[in-house]
Amino acid sequence: MKKVIILLIVFVLITFYTYYHHSLGGVRNRMKLTSQAFKHEDDLPIFASSDGEGVNPPLEWSDIPENTQSFALIVDDPDASGKTFVHWVVYNIPSTLNKLEKNHDISQIPDAVVGTNSADTRNYFPASPPSGKHRYFFKLYALKETLPTNLLNAQEIVDYIKNHELLIDNDAAILVGNYEREQ
Repeated sequence: MKKVIILLIVFVLITFYTYYHHSLGGVRNRMKLTSQAFKHEDDLPIFASSDGEGVNPPLEWSDIPENTQSFALIVDDPDASGKTFVHWVVYNIPSTLNKLEKNHDISQIPDAVVGTNSADTRNYFPASPPSGKHRYFFKLYALKETLPTNLLNAQEIVDYIKNHELLIDNDAAILVGNYEREQ
């Protein structure tokens, strides 16, 4: 009986500590990536596709981890035939920035670099699936430092981040939008 009471007291203390610790902010929220133009796993707006203006949607991020020095953004389509198609690569986004506007001119962001996408251009490549519905993953990485400016594409950036252990949260904030062209 004495063991049961002790176990019950330990359980209550652990439960109380967990609740108390969480309610005081001891458990940090994970970074969030959102857009005013679409909700997670909803359809991308037409303006972000080749059927519209072909410009990037607005993006905002919150709950930025402490010690973030820069961000890297990679947008890709894993449903492309053959291999994942990278639509946009932007890195060395300053930690003081927490959003990108619709059709954002990245050249106006000090030190930010636009990498090469799968179309071999250095800009936002709009959603343009040849058939069916495709998913577009907007992935924002919080980094401990800025990256060398000679990195060219998404794979080089991801490899560099992993090899140098620069990722703060061990994962990216992800926002997924879908797009299917009218037939």
